[in-house]
Amino acid sequence: MCNSILMVFYYRMSPETLQLSKFEVKILSSDEFTILTPSPGRLQELVYSTYTNNGIPQSVTPRESSLLSKLYNQSDKRTAYIIAMGDAERLFQSPTTEHLEKIEAELRTYKSLAGFFKVEWGVYKPGKNLPIEAMVLTKNHPWPVDTVVGSVASLTINPLLPKQTRLGILKDILTASYALASKEGFSDQIFTIMAPHVAKFGEDSGATTIRISEANESTDDPYAKSVFETFPGYWTTGSALYRIVPDKSQ
Repeated sequence: MCNSILMVFYYRMSPETLQLSKFEVKILSSDEFTILTPSPGRLQELVYSTYTNNGIPQSVTPRESSLLSKLYNQSDKRTAYIIAMGDAERLFQSPTTEHLEKIEAELRTYKSLAGFFKVEWGVYKPGKNLPIEAMVLTKNHPWPVDTVVGSVASLTINPLLPKQTRLGILKDILTASYALASKEGFSDQIFTIMAPHVAKFGEDSGATTIRISEANESTDDPYAKSVFETFPGYWTTGSALYRIVPDKSQ
């Protein structure tokens, strides 16, 4: 596991927004991430509730079962969280949907944690180790063997923030992930699973991605099925596996 904050970046803003706020981007270990208050896990539940059957925030941890799930949950993988912290409260806008109105009060308690995502990586050994969740959720992609493979997942940004701010946050946490991937040896093997609207959001932030057309959902794995059933509004839109191509000019 990552043992401490590895590096710090600063949120680069356009001249129009420079005076509004500045976010500090940090890379945290799982232990450091889980003790943050208010809970980042709860923020993820709030943000992802729009994808559930009834729009009610619920656990984002799937049930564990099957060999595939065990190979993932017990694998020798490493995990870090990249977070954006700052004066988010000053930028909050009014909810734009009825759903956001229902969870607005709780979203407003996240005054400084603007967003985050999870990075996982490890060496892929067939039948022994699945270092990233995407290996359980998808099938038919020939993963590189005995190679360090990584992923970014669980993208969570407070939806009360303006779109341009959210795009800037994504750009900077991606920049931090590229630096981490380069350090750990998986800059050419960064994967993620995205719904079409998330892929478009990533594209708008400047990210370069390649869709893995042969990969599809692992509907025969209980762990994967529980993820699909928990968030049907995400998966029924045509979510797909992508490889992220780092911007090496960063």
